[in-house]
Amino acid sequence: MRRIASAALVAALSAAALAGDVIRLADGHALGTPQAADPPTASDFAASTLTVVEENLDGVVYRLAGVATRQTLAREKVKSVAHDPSSVPAELSEGEALVAKGKFDEGRAKLVSVARNAGAPAWAQAEAAFRHAESYATEGNVAAGERSLATFELERSRSRYVLDARRMRARLLLDSGRDEDAKAEYEAAARAQGATEDEVLGARFMSAWTDARAALRSADAASLAAAAKTFADMRPHGGDRAALAARCEVAKAACNGAVDPIIAIVAASEDPFVLAVGHTVIADAQRRRAAETKDRGALEDAQERYLRVSLLYRDAEGAQDFVAAAQFHAGEMFLQLAADDVASAAEAKSRARREWEELVRRTPRSEWAKKAKAALAAQQ
Repeated sequence: MRRIASAALVAALSAAALAGDVIRLADGHALGTPQAADPPTASDFAASTLTVVEENLDGVVYRLAGVATRQTLAREKVKSVAHDPSSVPAELSEGEALVAKGKFDEGRAKLVSVARNAGAPAWAQAEAAFRHAESYATEGNVAAGERSLATFELERSRSRYVLDARRMRARLLLDSGRDEDAKAEYEAAARAQGATEDEVLGARFMSAWTDARAALRSADAASLAAAAKTFADMRPHGGDRAALAARCEVAKAACNGAVDPIIAIVAASEDPFVLAVGHTVIADAQRRRAAETKDRGALEDAQERYLRVSLLYRDAEGAQDFVAAAQFHAGEMFLQLAADDVASAAEAKSRARREWEELVRRTPRSEWAKKAKAALAAQQ
């Protein structure tokens, strides 16, 4: 009887593996179909002998055809997972597509259906639940997004998406001015069992930066010096963590005002945080220098940096204060750089007004929005 049962199990597993998933490893190799393209093709999925069961903080859980025992790959060994398209619940794909089109209520209904469907693959249930919570943030509904992400964290605390949820919730909390709650989210992410070292270090940096925001707003010299030391101590030396080193250097410069060391870093970076904060810090220094030397070239370069920040890096995590400051000063620069003729002055006022009105619309409760309102009133 045991032999018959075992044979039946093997046959069932083999039948279920007529098509499968592909796991791309960090070293470039693939599991499921060793020669799979990146991304996999239809023939790669058809040839795969592997089915992913679940993705969590411990790793990727999968099953090989003909083998009853599940196996787990540690997360740090996995670059990506590609699911056989035929195994993806239709409502998951449809829900994501509807959210992408801005049809949030319709999309969320489909995502909730998958998340609650015990018959759907475990990985699909978790992904649907996360995409549902994420959709509120995408929609711009900060309060609902923060609550939905908190619920996701509680209900699916081991999901591979829980660190994404914590970072996203922290960002929403920062946008709401709830810095202490945001810091708690970053610290929870740093403590998460199964988080990679890069994820831990990234979360610790954002926790320290959340503290630094208060020092930057108060402009207290002692607090700023302490924050700058924190980033100096946190900066990795050597190794392959250049991105974190750049963040630490730029954060330190924001606190101590030492601009020269970050000019080359900012010029070489693609990190939105580094670019948003770095360009603003450099532009502030140029603006101050121009005020002393009447250097029009420095003002023009400062304006270009401010505009770049407000246009290209406005969504950088943790950089909201710097983006708002950049947009306010960009408006000022239009007036300072305006030519003496009436037409140029009128155009400059119009462009400054657009920057300030946009700033008030985007961050109505910020200190920079208050300054923009006062500047707009002065133009009347």
